[in-house]
Amino acid sequence: MVFLFSVSLVFPFGIIGSEYMPKTDEGSFRISVELPVGQNLNQTDKVVRQLEKYLATIPEVTNCLSSASSSSSNNGSLSVQLVDRKDRKRNVWEITDEVRGYPKMYVMLVRVNETQSSVSGVSGNYGGGGAVQVELLGSNMDSLVKASY
Repeated sequence: MVFLFSVSLVFPFGIIGSEYMPKTDEGSFRISVELPVGQNLNQTDKVVRQLEKYLATIPEVTNCLSSASSSSSNNGSLSVQLVDRKDRKRNVWEITDEVRGYPKMYVMLVRVNETQSSVSGVSGNYGGGGAVQVELLGSNMDSLVKASY
């Protein structure tokens, strides 16, 4: 009994590494862009278009879906799809590391996240992992709660 208790303490304190969900190369990633407060939609759109042009130079990229938010004019996002894993020499982490190093991205807040889908029916991507994502916006919380049902 004492042995089992001792072993159970080994994992949480990092003596022996553990991983709850293995990383998988899903062949896609997402870029979230946040410009300084006060930027208008046209400026955000210009930055998103620059990122689209940059992504077009990466040979593994097949599709890119981008948006500049109209609700918050200083935010934009890009969803990037890569060619099949068997058809590329680099994995998604090597590609996203290259994207993170893009020099023009240092004037804004940029997040690059690899897509992590479900493994054995458990979603590994907080904030969405399914095929459809719905976002409700509004100033009246009661109306939003009713609309969510």
